[in-house]
Amino acid sequence: RRIVTLGGSVTEIVYALGAGDRVVGVDASSVYPEAATEKPNVGYFRKVPAEGVLSLNPSLVLALEGTGPPTVFEQLRSAGVRTVKVSEVPSVDGAKQKIQTIGDLLGRSARADSLIAAMEDDLAAARALRAEASSTPSVLFVYARGSGTMNVAGRGTSAASMIALAGGENAITGFEGFKPMSAEAVVEAEPDVIL
Repeated sequence: RRIVTLGGSVTEIVYALGAGDRVVGVDASSVYPEAATEKPNVGYFRKVPAEGVLSLNPSLVLALEGTGPPTVFEQLRSAGVRTVKVSEVPSVDGAKQKIQTIGDLLGRSARADSLIAAMEDDLAAARALRAEASSTPSVLFVYARGSGTMNVAGRGTSAASMIALAGGENAITGFEGFKPMSAEAVVEAEPDVIL
């Protein structure tokens, strides 16, 4: 198959499952592994042009939930391209489900099971380290995409989940998702760490 992956986590999982040789195109958020950056880039996954994807002659488009605009999928399907949207739940269970779903789609279920087992081992090691910690730092996650575009992570984000897994506490609890925040509001949040 010729696969186009849309969404950084989808791309990472496809490569981790050993199917990177099937990838013929990626989106701008697919920056890992390095081999993915050598593939043709079709733009950012939330604003994908159907023409760019179709020019790569894919047989399968694996897209992270939230990829769009919706009309792109209608165009891809009418061109006969199989498209699958992969659920995005920012949690460990959500990551496991994503790995399993992609593994099943690519005929690599056993490899997906191994990847999930390795992830569980890493998480156990992280929990052991966290148990030794003497404090729970307040962490502010800043997402900066170029000058003038800076957002911080609130509840329900992958950043908030990662902070919790690392033994920290998200400094922003007043909203869900990513939102812009003024420098004054950042200071007022009093984070111990800015990530």
